[in-house]
Amino acid sequence: DAIINSWWDFGHWFKYIADRRVTLDGSSQNNPQLHWLGKLLLTSNEREAVGILRMLDCGGNNAFSSINKIKNNTPKSIKLLNKILLIKDKNEAKNALVKEGLSDKESEDVLQYSHCQPPEDFLIVSEDMIGKGGVWAHFGSWNFDKAWAQKTFMQSKTKEEAIGMFATQLNISREEAESYYLELSNLKSEQEINAWIAPWPSYIQGETKCSIDKNIVECPIQNINVFVNLSDMEAYIPTSQGVKRVNSFVYTTPNGLETKTYSEDAIGFSMALAANNDGEYSSIFMQPQLANSTFTKLFYLDGHGTQHFDLFYKSGSNFRIKIWKVNWNGNEKPLLIDTFSK
Repeated sequence: DAIINSWWDFGHWFKYIADRRVTLDGSSQNNPQLHWLGKLLLTSNEREAVGILRMLDCGGNNAFSSINKIKNNTPKSIKLLNKILLIKDKNEAKNALVKEGLSDKESEDVLQYSHCQPPEDFLIVSEDMIGKGGVWAHFGSWNFDKAWAQKTFMQSKTKEEAIGMFATQLNISREEAESYYLELSNLKSEQEINAWIAPWPSYIQGETKCSIDKNIVECPIQNINVFVNLSDMEAYIPTSQGVKRVNSFVYTTPNGLETKTYSEDAIGFSMALAANNDGEYSSIFMQPQLANSTFTKLFYLDGHGTQHFDLFYKSGSNFRIKIWKVNWNGNEKPLLIDTFSK
């Protein structure tokens, strides 16, 4: 009864060869599960990733449908569902639903699809998914408030009507509602609307070996170099306009992962740095949303620092595939890997 989760492209292959169910394949790529798969690959919160996987295995998108039958408001239903997905204990999740106005029976109807005893689950991350990162991260970062606002904007008869509905239904200030209206008024094409609702985060450069001189690691990206001072683990980029920073810097430690964020002089992309026991360093560069993502951790960093993913299979270097068996209860200690991703 195991279920295989991955992006949709090879879903039919997985079903045929493994003789197991999948969440996505070529005939279901337009289903809401597309958002949830993208979200679990994109999230930096391991508890959220496992909560999404459990929900998908328990009932696909039925947990949302059950909540939305009651709320009849997609943004509010999504917010409530995202809230309970972070709660591991079923009774605590039920209390959260009841607190939001659901009856005991209504709460149980939701929880059968979000907090069942899940079957075995295998999550596959593969090399082809790097180039598709912009797509799965786009669907995973879908902003339901903005999507609802865009639909309401198109259906509203007057400016005041739209702004009033934005403020009331999305629980935002009038200033924010007016800002939404102005932004929507300037969108001219389907492409612009799509980009306004959700970005398309992508990987800029895959694994690249870095050089090291004494205490300074130097990692190239296109026509510039990012330096890391190992004494204080500060990442910086010397330029003619002064020192610049990556937006965020993720690096491996003997105990897990650490993240530093830089708000000033940020250059617009993020960096992950991994060290192995031979004293070698490798870097990955990506847009900030992906720096600490589940995909980055499981594909590039071999699950280093995670507690709910056990490596089941790892292919050779020609076409890299990594299959992770989901550990629903979680390991007591995080997974620690002594190599980068070879």
